[in-house]
Amino acid sequence: MKMPDSWSQKKKDMMLCKYHTQRPDIDNYIKAYFDSLCDEDSHIAEISNVKKVWAINGYILMGI
Repeated sequence: MKMPDSWSQKKKDMMLCKYHTQRPDIDNYIKAYFDSLCDEDSHIAEISNVKKVWAINGYILMGI
């Protein structure tokens, strides 16, 4: 999750890589991500090591 521009640099340094525990919930992001990949995602059988953390820039990192 991208940190708000309004945060001070001190707060950004403190929150970097800490868990993001606010809305939207992680399950909403997971669903949106898989919905964007394919029309039918019922073949996905496992998701592991999913985290939602604060970052300088927002991004999704996925390894297969």
